[in-house]
Amino acid sequence: MNYAQVRAFHAVAQEGGYLKAAETLGVAQPTLSLQVKAMEERYDVKLFQKRGRGVELTSFGAEMLEVTARLFAIAEEAEDMLSGSRSLVTGRLRLGATGAHLIVPLMRAFAERYPGPQLSLVVNNTEGLRRDLKDGQIDVAVLAAPAGDAWPDAVTLRIDPVVAVVGKDHPWADRDGVTLAELAAEPLVLRETGTATRGVLNSALTDAGLTAQRVMEIDDWESMREVVVAGLGVTVYSLTDAGPDPWSRFRLLPILDADLKISERLVFAAGRRRLRIVRAFLDIAQDFSNVQWARELDTGEA
Repeated sequence: MNYAQVRAFHAVAQEGGYLKAAETLGVAQPTLSLQVKAMEERYDVKLFQKRGRGVELTSFGAEMLEVTARLFAIAEEAEDMLSGSRSLVTGRLRLGATGAHLIVPLMRAFAERYPGPQLSLVVNNTEGLRRDLKDGQIDVAVLAAPAGDAWPDAVTLRIDPVVAVVGKDHPWADRDGVTLAELAAEPLVLRETGTATRGVLNSALTDAGLTAQRVMEIDDWESMREVVVAGLGVTVYSLTDAGPDPWSRFRLLPILDADLKISERLVFAAGRRRLRIVRAFLDIAQDFSNVQWARELDTGEA
């Protein structure tokens, strides 16, 4: 097996194209193309297919990426052990989150303590982050899940109640709460399937024998909030996702007949928790108390 060819394939697969992979590895793009082509010809396999201006993995290439992700994770772990006496002055930590405002305070605290390592961030829903962790695309994720879900090798950062959110001009705005039946009958504005908050609500409705009558899907939190403020429906958020409301444009209402909660957890890709840079990020997260989270959200600094 040619290591340079394997490295070339892995970089192109992770970066989604030859140009970005070449920049990451610091080599010429034609060199990467030749290495990948040589690997395909040597083993008579097809690893990539063209898609627009970039490339995407074939089904065989996706299986190969799972193998190379483990290979390079082990290599990085070995390097980390060998250089364990050095301070954290270099390295790269690939992060994921279901919402940027949850992880940005941690990134800032990490960067202040360790200014050398490079940080990157992917924002996706829970299912997407699970895939990214499995495929080795990210090292650590802060993601949401139903509070009762078992999750091996995860660290719970906080547990949030799930509340209904309405615009300030909605007929419910002055109420003390709403019921599941009322939510099911109202036009709902929800994130796509695969988000933890929607999953928690759907489970509660099903358990109560209810079905949402009308649902509008929106694929990001900010747009969802604007649609609700405009009076086109109501939604549900965790308190953390709701965040600050400096202009008092919406109201948060408890769900009176259901105790819905979301757990925000720090989850690690297989084998990555032992890496020094990941352990350092975990230390930062554990130092970040609920009081500190609340301060970040109240001031809008996150």
